[in-house]
Amino acid sequence: TENGLLFIAATKDGYFRAFDKHTGKKIWEFKLPAASFATPSTYQLNGKQYIVLACGGEKLGTVSGNQILAFSLPENN
Repeated sequence: TENGLLFIAATKDGYFRAFDKHTGKKIWEFKLPAASFATPSTYQLNGKQYIVLACGGEKLGTVSGNQILAFSLPENN
């Protein structure tokens, strides 16, 4: 993101995580309903930034449950 957040969801453990790009420190994580191997996408609507992610697909023996999730960033990010 513009303020230095990096997002990764391509993990077999099923977590979606945010890191500070300057320090590498993990600053947030969310347990997904199914693993994701997709690249997160971002967009702005009415001045608020969102991150969208597809999860599921039953890859590598992970839990199925195809969903698209959207997360909003706090106002200061």
